[in-house]
Amino acid sequence: MNRSFAFISIAALTLCVSQVGQAAEKKNPEANKLAREGVEAAKSQDFDKAVDLLKKANAMDKKYGDELSAVYQQRAYAAATDQRYGDAINDTLVVDPGRRVVGGLVTMDRVLIDGTVEGGSAAVGGFSGVFRRVQNGFVRSYALSVLLGAVLVVVALLAVNLA
Repeated sequence: MNRSFAFISIAALTLCVSQVGQAAEKKNPEANKLAREGVEAAKSQDFDKAVDLLKKANAMDKKYGDELSAVYQQRAYAAATDQRYGDAINDTLVVDPGRRVVGGLVTMDRVLIDGTVEGGSAAVGGFSGVFRRVQNGFVRSYALSVLLGAVLVVVALLAVNLA
C-alpha cells in the first residue's frame, strides 16, 4: 500500500512539473513564477510553503488547482509516513475534496451562470440590431407597420369566425 502511495505521489509531482513547464509559456508570469517556486518547495518537502505559493498562483490563474491538489496529497502522504495521521486525515478527507467541490462550483458558475447572462445579453444585442432597422424615423414606415398589424388582426378574426 505504501508503494502505491509513493507511486501516486511521484506521478502527481511529475504531472505538476510538466504542467508548470507548459504554463511557463502562458500569459500570467507572476502566477507561473509562484507555481514553479511551489513545485520546487514540494520537491524539497517544504509542503507548507508549497501550499501557500500554489494557493497564490491558483488565485491568479485557476489552472494551478491540479498542482495544489497534488501537493495536498503529497503532504498527506508525508504526514502519514511520519505518523502524523491527523494532518493526513484532514488533508485527504477535508481539504482536497473541499477544493474539488469549490472548483466544480467555480466551473458551474463560469459556464452556467455567466453563460446565461452573456447569452442573454447577446440575444438582446441581436434583437436590437433587427429592431434598429424597423425604427428608422420615417412616419410612412410606422404607418405601414400599423396597417400590417390591423390586417393581421382582421385576418385572425376572420379565421376564428369562419372556423
